[in-house]
Amino acid sequence: DGMLDGIVSIGDVVKRRIEDVEREADQIRAYIATA
Repeated sequence: DGMLDGIVSIGDVVKRRIEDVEREADQIRAYIATA
């Protein structure tokens, strides 16, 4: 419909990406610890 639903700042995007990377790193460390 071409309507703008919301605005996401680059800061929000970066923060979300950092959280994703940290979570992934934690999962990898946990996997290695149990290997």
